[in-house]
Amino acid sequence: MRGANRVASLLTKAGIVAALICMSLVSARADYVAQRGDVLDLTVLSAPALNRRMVVDTRGNVTVPMLGDLKATGVPLSELSRQVQMMLAAKNIVQRADVVVSVLEYSPIYVDGDVARPGEYKYQPEMTARGAIALAGGVDSSGGMRRLTPAQLSEARSEYSAATIELAKQDAHAARLKAELTGGETFDLSAVQTSAGVEEAVLKEIVGIEAQQMEAERQAKLHAETHLERMLAAATAEANELAQAEEQQKANYDQVAKDAARARELLQSGMGTVARAEDTQRGFAQAQSQMVDLRVRLAQSRKEMADRSRLLETYHDERRAKMLEALKDAVSEAGKARSRVAAARERMAGRTDAFRATEVGGEPQIVVRRLVNGTMVRLAAQLDTPLTSGDNVEVLAAEGHSRTGSSTRQGTASP
Repeated sequence: MRGANRVASLLTKAGIVAALICMSLVSARADYVAQRGDVLDLTVLSAPALNRRMVVDTRGNVTVPMLGDLKATGVPLSELSRQVQMMLAAKNIVQRADVVVSVLEYSPIYVDGDVARPGEYKYQPEMTARGAIALAGGVDSSGGMRRLTPAQLSEARSEYSAATIELAKQDAHAARLKAELTGGETFDLSAVQTSAGVEEAVLKEIVGIEAQQMEAERQAKLHAETHLERMLAAATAEANELAQAEEQQKANYDQVAKDAARARELLQSGMGTVARAEDTQRGFAQAQSQMVDLRVRLAQSRKEMADRSRLLETYHDERRAKMLEALKDAVSEAGKARSRVAAARERMAGRTDAFRATEVGGEPQIVVRRLVNGTMVRLAAQLDTPLTSGDNVEVLAAEGHSRTGSSTRQGTASP
């Protein structure tokens, strides 16, 4: 009996420990901060129709059913869940909803440089540079960027070509948006034409597409402005006509009011008739009703005129805001493409000056390329530096560093 009780007690303790571990894992995942390219899962327990897979776009947003775009980067998933819950309640869509936002797929990481197998790898929470290098086969000073196989060289050249074309596209797109924001009808090609590695015919096609898009946007803007201005002009003309009619009606109303008052005075003095007093009173009531009706129509017309004026102003403001957001995305995408161009060039040509820094303590040098607030930045890292999804890890082996060196030496986590 004692043995059975002891076993039951151990099982109970094991269950409690397992539960605590599960709770810790759930809490850690709830505190995860999403990155661009992550795929999130939205679950609304009381409204399954709202359940959705959501991809974090280049702006760091996700699209939530019936709520529109919400910022996903920069906030823990638990906070994002709470925001969705509050917005569903505020909009009277679902009251007291149980909302859970979790990660379905992490944006992959990229490992390049002096590793056995450069390439794309699946990201896992709490992954460090050490783990990423291990996935890539460890540090390999005899391979990586120094000597590429024919297949690796072909892959690097293909990536370089694709990245330069993408860079040219984003540069042309950004140049066109900048011109539109300043009211220009053409955009500056100097930044685009300096894009190295792009064939002239391809570059010409890219520029031509942006020029066509610019003309289409100009025509659409002109059409929208003409339509809104016509609506405003019609509302203004109607309001002016009603204002003139009100002045005329006011004069008529004042005269009828005087006639009615005079008829009442004559009747009271015995010099007028009841019929005359009743006729003038009916005329006064009718004029009063017409006056009220006309003033209501005038007020409505003026409100419509003000609404259409605001609509025209809002159109310009919203169009500018959209172009600024698009320009921000284009600059961000250009930065990413530029980073890919540099990485591919390094793979083809060998080390760059960025990798010629003094190697200390026999540890590999590690640089992490990371998108921070829409800008690709280079961060010095060490083996125990935590990674985020979407990171690009570049490795340079210390002299004499073997493939297994990354698993035998210890690093210090960077702040």
